[in-house]
Amino acid sequence: MYETWPRADLAQHLAGDTTQPDFQEKYLKALGELGDANLASYQCAAQRDGKVAGVAPVGESWRRAWDDGVANPDPFQSSSLPDLWYGINAVNDPPITKPDRLHPSVYGAYLSGLVLFVQMTGADVRTLGAKERAAARLGIPGAVAVQLQHDAWQAVKQLRHTTKGNDPCTGLEATQ
Repeated sequence: MYETWPRADLAQHLAGDTTQPDFQEKYLKALGELGDANLASYQCAAQRDGKVAGVAPVGESWRRAWDDGVANPDPFQSSSLPDLWYGINAVNDPPITKPDRLHPSVYGAYLSGLVLFVQMTGADVRTLGAKERAAARLGIPGAVAVQLQHDAWQAVKQLRHTTKGNDPCTGLEATQ
């Protein structure tokens, strides 16, 4: 299963009034809680289905990129860091007139692809390095590509390590 990332617009809504001095703190907290709930939901669905080979933790890789300072966690605030969401400042094909912020940008798509590749093949994407051709063709700087490769690898490998023996469905029943 392909675990998606939390929605920035929903985190913004949950955080409340954008003019409050503690808004950014509340936004980041809401984004983290949405990520936790998202991952648990996918893992629970996979467990209950019994036929799912695994969950590709794309949302977790996005969280790692935010936490590691590789990407901007708040696409509503300008930043020198790239956005993982598809926004108005991204190179859009077809062109858009307003930000989407639901779908991945080229950075988010690259990171998502890396996670899927690790999940399906077990290959260590960290060996691709700064001169990896797909990143270069997407316009992703080599140093950023290396960081995204690291975050993809860690998301998949760390998730496998931390979820063994844990019941992801615990606590979800109360919210259904």
